[in-house]
Amino acid sequence: FDTFIAQNDYYVQFLQTNFFTGFQTTPESAKPLAEIENGYDFEGIYRFQTASFEDSITVNKGFVQKFPWPADKPIEILFIDIAKTHRTNDFCVSNYFPAMIPGKTILIQQDLYTFLGYLHLIMEYFADYFDVLVPQVGTSRVYLYKKEIPADLIKTAVAEYMDVSNGVPLYKSILEKSSDHEKPLFHAAFVHYLSDVGEKDLCREEADRCLSLYDNDGGQAYWHKVIAGKILPGLDKVS
Repeated sequence: FDTFIAQNDYYVQFLQTNFFTGFQTTPESAKPLAEIENGYDFEGIYRFQTASFEDSITVNKGFVQKFPWPADKPIEILFIDIAKTHRTNDFCVSNYFPAMIPGKTILIQQDLYTFLGYLHLIMEYFADYFDVLVPQVGTSRVYLYKKEIPADLIKTAVAEYMDVSNGVPLYKSILEKSSDHEKPLFHAAFVHYLSDVGEKDLCREEADRCLSLYDNDGGQAYWHKVIAGKILPGLDKVS
């Protein structure tokens, strides 16, 4: 599922660097082979890069919400790399979770970035229905769907899981259960969530705790850059 349209500068730069730039021996020798702009359709690049596997791939071009998945078509492996917005995440939960197979389906959440808190919260909301197979690697986590989620609970979850009354205890539950390796990322995500929902005092309190608890790799750790470089300066600006 993809629109295959370069919709912003990030997409344009990525495509320009990786597919439309010629390199000789050093980065300084790089030369543009062609200039692309916002709105560029890169479906052709995708099809060329995946040509060896075309018999195993079904391409659905357009917004994912236009392609409902039938609940009676089971999903054995669900790799979610499109939940870049709250709305798209809710669609994935409502659309794909009912087709998962209890005791069999493997779910890979690819984008557990600190600023996509809805991914952490929805998985904790459904914690009783999943086992963590592979703890956080980068910003990914792998789960086993162990028992069926009632259909009415999926509807309830989408309606309420982001509410502060649910979000705060859900994040505290995540931190209690996560491994030492995972805690810095999830704690920073909690701080980010509190900032997003306007809980400034609690946000500052948790930010200070986060900065004091974990090794920040000389200030280079991703979570540390998020808190010290973005969230706290934003709070100071508002204050």
